[in-house]
Amino acid sequence: MTDMWGDLVWAALADLKTRLMLVLPGILAMLTLAAVGLAGAWVSARVARRLAQAVAFDRRAEAWGIVAALNRAGVRKPPSQVLGLVVFWSVLVLFLPVAIDALAIPGTGRLTEFVFSWVPRVMGAALILLRRGSWPGPSGGACSSSRAPPPSPTWASARRWCWSRSGSPSAG
Repeated sequence: MTDMWGDLVWAALADLKTRLMLVLPGILAMLTLAAVGLAGAWVSARVARRLAQAVAFDRRAEAWGIVAALNRAGVRKPPSQVLGLVVFWSVLVLFLPVAIDALAIPGTGRLTEFVFSWVPRVMGAALILLRRGSWPGPSGGACSSSRAPPPSPTWASARRWCWSRSGSPSAG
């Protein structure tokens, strides 16, 4: 009786080893993709925060009324840090479904497709908000600003502005 029980335990352990060897590459791929996503999100957030600080985004956000809206919402961080957090979580949310798909678990195959199908919609909504000046104004509602949004610069003037900031000669 004890020989049969011992044989069953060893057979189960051998079966576990076989299954683990089949699943281990997927787990390692998932962990690698999650680590790359985490590192990429951290670097992207840091770059976004530094760029926002370099162009005085905090001061401009205060002039635009974004700081007041954030304060009303209970957010006490500077807008450059909020932007960094948004970038961090956006990049991480895009990497995690890819990491989960690396496991090749049945039923998760369309997760990446589902998440990435929302990217154009979110980007379009963000562009509409930025372009139309729909940030909450001083009176608290969306589109409540009494002034019209500033006209967008032409491509040539934007290019001249970028060249003047970099110290390179203007390419006209």
